[in-house]
Amino acid sequence: MEFSHRVGLLVRRFGVRRDACRRALATACPAHCLRAGSSVSGLSVTPSARGHFPARARYSSASAVSDCKALVYRNHGDPAQVVQMESVDLPTLGEKGVLVKMLAAPINPSDINMVQGTYAILPDLPAVGGNEGVGVVQEVGSQVTSLRVGDWVIPRDAGLGTWRTAAVFSEDVLTPVPNDIPLLSAATLGVNPCTAFRMLSDFEALKPGDSVIQDAANSAWAKRSSRLQRPEGSTPSTWFETGQTCSS
Repeated sequence: MEFSHRVGLLVRRFGVRRDACRRALATACPAHCLRAGSSVSGLSVTPSARGHFPARARYSSASAVSDCKALVYRNHGDPAQVVQMESVDLPTLGEKGVLVKMLAAPINPSDINMVQGTYAILPDLPAVGGNEGVGVVQEVGSQVTSLRVGDWVIPRDAGLGTWRTAAVFSEDVLTPVPNDIPLLSAATLGVNPCTAFRMLSDFEALKPGDSVIQDAANSAWAKRSSRLQRPEGSTPSTWFETGQTCSS
């Protein structure tokens, strides 16, 4: 199945609200407080293949779920100063709980803004960082019906706290995704691809042959937008901030 179709099915089935799109678009210019090759209390920061943010925080999928570690901040401020690796006790699973072992979680500019306290939505403190990520279901409660052991899942909304090795989440805050897509694609599926889909489908009735002008065309959102337009027949003309143009 085409990637764009997967995104469309995800959006239509589980819903990505307009306010989620607005949150994604409201993020300020990224403050690159976490540099590639650095570490924050045990977290290794690795750049993407092209050296751009978002970087990714990676944990071994072979580590024991009972050994739960999380990147926690108790105050807002410089991520390099306030984020600490801590051991976190896992709560009781409960009837509607889902035990998830995190496989990968990116570092998005919105994650940095949350730690800094400058984002539009802020979780209660102390908080675990991270809005995106993908994990595998390890155990489900007796009344969980939509998920089963082995499913890959991503957060349905921001603020879940994905910078951790494992967690017990409520069934209704997780969305299952196919486990035959690349791991890092799954980890970043919930924000930029879905936002691009909603921006292209909610505001204008685009037809084959239409052109869409994009600024900041090297951004993650713009790249997903360009990719999503191709199956629909549109011809995106991407505009760079320098004024240069190129055909996508």
